[in-house]
Amino acid sequence: MKQYFFNTPADYVGAHLDPKKLSGLTDEDIWLLPGCDVFWQRDGDRFTGSMNDGSCVFAFPEGARAKTVIYKVAIDKDTFWRSDRSVWTDSGEVSGGRSDDDPTIHDRVAAPWD
Repeated sequence: MKQYFFNTPADYVGAHLDPKKLSGLTDEDIWLLPGCDVFWQRDGDRFTGSMNDGSCVFAFPEGARAKTVIYKVAIDKDTFWRSDRSVWTDSGEVSGGRSDDDPTIHDRVAAPWD
């Protein structure tokens, strides 16, 4: 799974409640994070995903201090788990995020437009 980001994220705030905000989205409105693909596999009754170790390295904005991102996810019919953290490439120190032992957990709910 490739990961894209909005060039102007504020333009899309609330799109989960108003999907029409995404109707004019073009390739020029997003940017790809190269090397940060998530690879999924079936694991019993759920799917798990992660990036290749050390593959997701970037500096944003351009010229900023570089980070390596570590990203792991799991999804089943009721829940989405995510642990992602970033590490400074020059020191190895954690710069932010959550560890695998303390993932962010989202429970499935019905969309407001359903």
